[in-house]
Amino acid sequence: MASLGYDPVRITPVVQRALQFMDERHGCVLEVADVANAVGMGPRRLQELFQIAVGESPMSVLRRIRLLHTRRQLLDSGEERTVGQIARAAQLVHLGRFSGHYAAAFGEAPSATIARVRGTAHHHAGERFPHRFDVHRMEAHWPSPRPPAE
Repeated sequence: MASLGYDPVRITPVVQRALQFMDERHGCVLEVADVANAVGMGPRRLQELFQIAVGESPMSVLRRIRLLHTRRQLLDSGEERTVGQIARAAQLVHLGRFSGHYAAAFGEAPSATIARVRGTAHHHAGERFPHRFDVHRMEAHWPSPRPPAE
């Protein structure tokens, strides 16, 4: 299972089973009710147990699990899929939110991770388009307008 950094002493057996279920099915569409059914309790009680054990909702924990799996795949030098393909496979379908959550969790953009691992340059927009248009320089190279023909 993905390492989430929770205190194992606080993790009850039912929360452990829920974590295992979410980890095994991180690439599936899941709701709290699905996880609760898998461990034999109601969604509200599962949410209470998660708050007590880890201080987060089950869906927040599921997102962390998905981020960890995604990072593991991005760090795999043999992985050939794009960041978007990897994120979508983990049900992290809103790529803007995914990128923000990923950067907050790991200190770098997912594109920077994959670029570093694959040995390709990671560019910011300003680096991709380093040339600025200098109208005055361009005008110096334009032919001067010809006087109208008479």
